[in-house]
Formats: sequence, C-alpha cells, structure tokens
Amino acid sequence: MKKTLLIVISIYLVIVTSGCPTPGENETVVEKMYLLSSIAQAHSLKSTYTVGSALGDVPQSAMDVFLSAIAQAQGVADDESVSQSVVDQAVVTLNQA
Repeated sequence: MKKTLLIVISIYLVIVTSGCPTPGENETVVEKMYLLSSIAQAHSLKSTYTVGSALGDVPQSAMDVFLSAIAQAQGVADDESVSQSVVDQAVVTLNQA
C-alpha cells in the first residue's frame, strides 16, 4: 500500500511540475510537497475508519469535518496563486483534523 501511495504521489508531482516555467526574478516558488503528502496521507487514513456508533467507529460528524479539511487542503494545493503561508497553514489545519 505504501509503495503504491508513493508511486501515485510521484506521478502526481511529475504531472503537476511538468511544463511549469522556471521562476524568474519576480516569481516566488511555493513549496507544496508537504501539503500534497498530507493530503495523500489523509486519504489513506480515511479509508481505515468506519463511520458508525460501534466501538472503534467514528461519528459521521467527525468524518464530515475530516473530509472538509481534505477538500479545503486540495483547494489550496490546486490554487496556482496561493502563498507559502497559506500552504503552510493548510498543512497544519489538515494535520490537526
């Protein structure tokens, strides 16, 4: 599973970075590697939990919050004009979810 996840992340990074221009003097490079990794880990983690009321299950409300955090983080990852501070905060928020 981990090997498959790493392959998926690697392919995603190649697709995302291919054809991207080299930053010029006035451009800022925003590092999204940790955010993308956190999103992949969150997707993997969500599949390990069952929503329900039995012992060991998570309530639907908790899963909804978690899924919302993943969606918000993905929105930040997809935004090409986002700042590094927003990316960093998205990582923190997702990891806290």
